[in-house]
Amino acid sequence: MKKEVFKQIIADSIENRYAEVKERELPFTIYHGKANCLIGVRRGGKTSLMQATIASLRRKVKPENTVYINLEDDRLFPLTLSDLNDFIDAYYELYPGKRREKVWFFIDEIQVVAGWEKFIRRVLDTENCYITLSGSSARLLSKEIHTTLRGRSVSTEVPTLSFKEYLNFKGIDVNARSTRNLSYIKHALNEYLFKGGFPELTNMHLAEARRFLQEYRDLIVYRDLVERYNIRELFPMRYLINHLFRNLSTLLSINKLHTDLKSQGIPISKTTLYDYIGYLKDCFAIYTVPMFSRSLKEQQRNPQKIYLVDTGFALTASVESDYTKSYENVVYNHLRRRYGSEIYYWKGKQEVDFYVPEEKLLLNVTFDLSNKTTFDREVNGLIESMKSLKVKKSILVNAQREDHISLEKMEIQILPLWKWLLS
Repeated sequence: MKKEVFKQIIADSIENRYAEVKERELPFTIYHGKANCLIGVRRGGKTSLMQATIASLRRKVKPENTVYINLEDDRLFPLTLSDLNDFIDAYYELYPGKRREKVWFFIDEIQVVAGWEKFIRRVLDTENCYITLSGSSARLLSKEIHTTLRGRSVSTEVPTLSFKEYLNFKGIDVNARSTRNLSYIKHALNEYLFKGGFPELTNMHLAEARRFLQEYRDLIVYRDLVERYNIRELFPMRYLINHLFRNLSTLLSINKLHTDLKSQGIPISKTTLYDYIGYLKDCFAIYTVPMFSRSLKEQQRNPQKIYLVDTGFALTASVESDYTKSYENVVYNHLRRRYGSEIYYWKGKQEVDFYVPEEKLLLNVTFDLSNKTTFDREVNGLIESMKSLKVKKSILVNAQREDHISLEKMEIQILPLWKWLLS
C-alpha cells in the first residue's frame, strides 16, 4: 500500500533541514488557490528553488506545514493517479490538526502521473493549501491543462543560470569594474559559453562538467523521450540530438536531415522527425525560433533556427569550439529570460539574428568585428532591418568592441557580450 510509503517520505521531508541556496533572479510567487508550476529542463534548478522556498517558509511556519515530495522516488514506482490521494490522506493522518491551518505542498516531477491535473484541481477545491509543482515538460503550459484546472495554474519557466547568476554562484562581483575583477568576469564568460549554466556544474572543471552534461543528456533521452513517448528506434533520435547539439544557432532543414538519414539507410519519415523535434522542445532540450513575418504562411515556409536550452549541451556532441554560435545561443537564452518566447529572426537581403516585436528590439551577434567585411555585413543587416521595421535603435553584440553608430536618425549600439549580459 502506497500510503505507508508516503508517510515515510513525508516524515523524511519534515525532518530535512533544507539548505538555503544562492538566490536566483527568478520572480517566483506562490499564489493561494493556484497550481504554481515550475517548468524547465532537468537539473536546471527547479528542485533547488522549491527547497530554498521551503527553507525560507520555515522561518515563519512550523516544519510540519511544509512538505516536499519527488514523484520519481523509486519507492513510489509504479505510481498512478489513484495513488496520489494516498499522499494527501497520509499527510492528514499524520497531522489531522493541519486541516485547520494553511499547508504548503511541493510536488516535484508531477508529469510522471497521467491525469495529475484532475487530482490537483480537487485538492485546490477541497483543502486549505498552497501547491507548487515542478515538471520537465512544456505540457504544464498546455491549453488542455489550463482548461482542466479552470484557469487556476500559474507557470514559471526555470532556465539554467544566467551569466549574472553564474558569476554570483562563483563569488565574482558583478558590479566591480576594476581591471582585476574584469579579468575574472571575462574568464568566467569563456567558461560559461562552453560549460553552460547548469547550477551543479558551476565550479567544476570543463572535463568533469562534460561527463555530467552527458549524464544529463542521457537522462533526457531515456526518461523524458524514450519512456514518455515510447520511442523504440533509438538511433534516429540519437542522430537527431547529436545533429542539433552540434549545430546550435543554425537553421534547421528537415528535408536535408531526412535526406542525410536516408542516405545512411535509416528509415524514418519526415513526420517522425517533426514529432521528435516537438518532443525535444517539450522537455526543454531545445528552442525553435521562426522567421518574423506578418504572413503566417510566409513564416511557416521558412526554416526555424535551433537554440539549445544550455550551451553546455554542445560539449556532448562536439569537441570543436565555435564562439559565434555559442555567443548567439547565449544571447537567445538571455533574451528569452528577459522577454519570453516571442522572439524571431528577420530576413531581407541580409539576415538579422533577433527581433523582439514587443520591444521593437533588433540585435545581431558575432564574435570578431575586427574584419571590415564582417563589420559591414552585421551593420548593414541591422540598417536594412531597422528601415524595414521602422525601428530606431538596435544592438550589435561582439567579443570586445564597444562603440556607437548614429546615421539617418537611427542608432546602433555596439557592446561586448559580457557587458550586454550584465546590463
